[in-house]
Amino acid sequence: MRHLATSHKPTEGLMLSLQELATDLVADDTNCSENLTEILDLAVGETDKMLQGVVSQTETAQKKLDLLHDNVERCNNNTESSSNPDNLDTLRSNHAKCRQEQLDMLSTTPDACTNRDVVKDGLHYPGCVYTGDELKRANVTDSCMETLGGWLNNSMPLLEDAEDACAAESDDLTLANKTASCKEDQTDFELYYCQWVGKVQSSWGAYETCYSTSSDLYYSSSALEEKQEAGRRKQYNMATFVKCLLVVIKNNWKNHTNCPTEVNTAELDIKYLDAPEKLQKDNIMTSATKHWPCKETWNNSADGYGENVPWAHLLDPCEDCVMLS
Repeated sequence: MRHLATSHKPTEGLMLSLQELATDLVADDTNCSENLTEILDLAVGETDKMLQGVVSQTETAQKKLDLLHDNVERCNNNTESSSNPDNLDTLRSNHAKCRQEQLDMLSTTPDACTNRDVVKDGLHYPGCVYTGDELKRANVTDSCMETLGGWLNNSMPLLEDAEDACAAESDDLTLANKTASCKEDQTDFELYYCQWVGKVQSSWGAYETCYSTSSDLYYSSSALEEKQEAGRRKQYNMATFVKCLLVVIKNNWKNHTNCPTEVNTAELDIKYLDAPEKLQKDNIMTSATKHWPCKETWNNSADGYGENVPWAHLLDPCEDCVMLS
């Protein structure tokens, strides 16, 4: 009788040996000794481990392919968005609001300032120092100077009060601050737009590299896995057949022709998905990213400052996006 060697890690060679042993035992119509029964129990346990190992290999292979497939999908999802980011819309809105407020301040004359102009128009130098459009500088007498001093003492407080009231309603400093604020908003908007377009432009090249690399790896791994899948099915069928023979021997079954050489191996199936389709360049480089500040097509468009805005004449000179082309 052929001696049976056992191993904690069965190989295809061991399976073949078991198959030959089982065939010989059945052919010899041999009853199993106690020692042989123990060995057969060990062998059955080893075949179970092999079957479990094949299933585990399949699960690992599927996880690997799924991960590689996800990597391709991640290339599509991580591409810089070609739709306007929320921050960009906010910056555009802030700038437009500021310019409109600046325009309103420039086009509105407060009532107090109108009153100041009336006070100024109503103040007339004493006749001894002023006639028509010229001052009588050469003929001013001490008496005239005294008259002038009294006029100034009475008139200047009126004029100062009128100036203060006008300043309170339309402070030149307030307008200056508004103008500076609008200029800052314009700069922030233009700079952010330039940076965004730059990211979208550079992302296309990075995307092409990402997609080609990850999709090539996915398909090459899928092709290799198909070959390994066929080997696992063969190994699974062989282990199942040998296990059946061992059980036949152990139980002294004389008819072992029912041991199948092929079994249902659906649990070894691998799902091979098509990689996500490659994005088209126009999906990335939309019209909004094909022009930028200082380009006429941008300045007067919805992407830029806006169309036919009433405050266009208040815009500061733009700074071109020097990094773009």
